[in-house]
Amino acid sequence: MTLEVALENLAADTDTWASAADTITTMSSSLGGLTLGEFVFTGRGYAAGVAYEEVRAHMESLTSDGGTELNDTVSTLRKIHADYADNEAAATARYNGMWTYDG
Repeated sequence: MTLEVALENLAADTDTWASAADTITTMSSSLGGLTLGEFVFTGRGYAAGVAYEEVRAHMESLTSDGGTELNDTVSTLRKIHADYADNEAAATARYNGMWTYDG
């Protein structure tokens, strides 16, 4: 496997992580809009409303944290890709100046 192929694979993996980050961030935003009042349920409405809000808020928090972690992962992968590409370009320039090929 060449470095070029590895960098292409890293870029594809990064795109997959970015897609997952977008999905979970959208989920978190959607959960934020699902807030209900404490008395929205009939019968045992108050207890059900409180339980619903606890679960909803917990899920919103988890997905928000997950989105943050995934976005951090994407940033790290992009930095790794850029570092590899920069190092490869620098090494190529350095070695090209060392030898000449007379074919």
